[in-house]
Amino acid sequence: MKQSYESDRRKNPVMRALGKRVVPLTMLVAFACGVIVLWHIHGLLEEITGARHTIENMTSSFWFVGMLVMMMSLSIMAVDQHLRKIIRSRNAQVGELNRLKDTLEAEVIRRTEGLREEICAKEELQARYVAAIELMKDAFVISDEKGEIHFVNEAAQRVFGYQNADMLGMNVSRLLPKKEQAAHDQKMRRYHETREAKIMGKGRDSGLAARRSDGTTFPVSLLIDKFERNDRIFYTAIISDLTEKNAWIANSRRMTAVVEHANDCIVVLAADGTIEYVNPEFERQFGYEAKELLGKDRNGMDWQRSGDEINAAVAAAISRGDAWSGHMQSASRDGAVLEHDCSFSPITREDRSVSGYVYIGRNVTETMEMQRQLNQAQKLESIGQLAAGIAHEINTPTQYVGDNTTFLQEAYADIGVMIGTMEELAGAGHDSVPTERILKALNDADVDYLKEEIPKAIEQSLEGVSRVSRIVNAMKEFSHPSQEKTMADLNRAIESTITVASNEWKYVADMNVELDSSLPHVNCLPGDMNQVVLNIIVNAAHAIAEVLDESSGDKGTITVSTHKLDNWAEIRIRDSGTGMPEDVKARIFDPFYTTKEVGKGTGQGLSIAHAVVVEKHGGTIVVDSAPGQGTTFTIRIPIEDPSSAEAAA
Repeated sequence: MKQSYESDRRKNPVMRALGKRVVPLTMLVAFACGVIVLWHIHGLLEEITGARHTIENMTSSFWFVGMLVMMMSLSIMAVDQHLRKIIRSRNAQVGELNRLKDTLEAEVIRRTEGLREEICAKEELQARYVAAIELMKDAFVISDEKGEIHFVNEAAQRVFGYQNADMLGMNVSRLLPKKEQAAHDQKMRRYHETREAKIMGKGRDSGLAARRSDGTTFPVSLLIDKFERNDRIFYTAIISDLTEKNAWIANSRRMTAVVEHANDCIVVLAADGTIEYVNPEFERQFGYEAKELLGKDRNGMDWQRSGDEINAAVAAAISRGDAWSGHMQSASRDGAVLEHDCSFSPITREDRSVSGYVYIGRNVTETMEMQRQLNQAQKLESIGQLAAGIAHEINTPTQYVGDNTTFLQEAYADIGVMIGTMEELAGAGHDSVPTERILKALNDADVDYLKEEIPKAIEQSLEGVSRVSRIVNAMKEFSHPSQEKTMADLNRAIESTITVASNEWKYVADMNVELDSSLPHVNCLPGDMNQVVLNIIVNAAHAIAEVLDESSGDKGTITVSTHKLDNWAEIRIRDSGTGMPEDVKARIFDPFYTTKEVGKGTGQGLSIAHAVVVEKHGGTIVVDSAPGQGTTFTIRIPIEDPSSAEAAA
């Protein structure tokens, strides 16, 4: 309609222009037609009457026709003007009507768009509400005043165990334990009669229970509200299953009890190092009260005694958001030094950002003192085990030194008799020496035998003395008293240890020594490394002894080798003993664990070896073993102490 109106309006100027020329044209055409008609009429009259009309008659006729045409034209013009007025009035009315129509159409379109947007907004809002309700973890139920359920969300089906179709139309009282159904119905009736808002369980989160489809009950929190629509009352209920929450609360209480009664120090720190919590054990060990520490910076407390290296490592780990564990020294309020094996563990948010840290420290002051005593006991045990062997090793050369000395003493007596005879003959003053007596003296002294055996006796005695000296020097090197790391010849230390332990292995194994001559001096604790090698060699000898057949006279093999691998010194000790199954191999470095019979060994040998290599030297110790295939220990320690190298840099 709007397009048709616009087309007509565009055509009106043309029509108006044509309308202005219609009357003159009509008059001209009418006059011409009248003249032609009169001309023909006069022609017909002449033919009929034979009379010729004069110019005056024709002029009068033309004037008559002209006047007639003029009158007709004036009438037509008057009619045209009247029609034009009517048309203009009607066009104005049509234009106004079209404008009103356009206005109404625009308003209708605007109203329609507004209603459409409002409907879409309401539909979107409703969809959001429905989506939100469907995404709720809690059950959402709508019921009417009779208790009939009209709507449930997915969570309600999951919580109560019913299908959607089964719950719709069900009475809400069926979701309650049977013993509470009658009371619920009675309270609902009272509410409808009195309108007192005392609906059971409104806002309550304790002491309430609900019932699942299988009849089991579970604790819930309940929130009930109402709304009215079309003169009807409906109730909305949000039911939260408290099973997991109650379990979490119980677990949280247990964890709180564990933390409060733990024998370890536990501190919760904010991300900036501010102390947020300390447990009672921390208060007991350090002598501070929690209120004195809360809100203070960890680094501002005068209770840490570890070196700058450890503090820097802790700070670096915290700055990266990583965990750190190690050994730290601390001081209590009264100045007592405490040894702690501790850890700093990050507390992360859902986006993995760090919100704080947990410090857990176990007081190992007494344990470390016991460890030192056990280490000393282990050394004493090793010395006790080696004492008999060393005595035997020294006794053998000492015995044949003594035997050779006795032989030389007896030989010297024979030589003394011979010398006495010679002196007697020399003092007799004879010009000629009696050959018979000289030969007899030589024969009595057995000079040929003495000439052959005395050098051997002297050589054997010197060898025995050298062997004793070597054993003594090996013992001296083995028991190196240094308590600080020093650049030591690891090959020489190993040779000394092998010598000291020879009585442990020489009867059951052949010793193969493959030492890398290019191995430089290593920054280590020589005495502790000697103890490590000794413990492993003694264990290897015992493992070989278990598989040897004494009647066969066969021996096993122990191979000790050293290598330089980049910046590491590697020691390999391989034996042909019994080997170890996986369960034993997994525990050999545990303190007090041993496979030996009761009364043999303390079970500390390999534990000490692990502590010396890993903790004191920052190295590694790895065991490769299988039953019946022997055992290989691979030890690696840095040639240079990393901390010393960093300090030098």
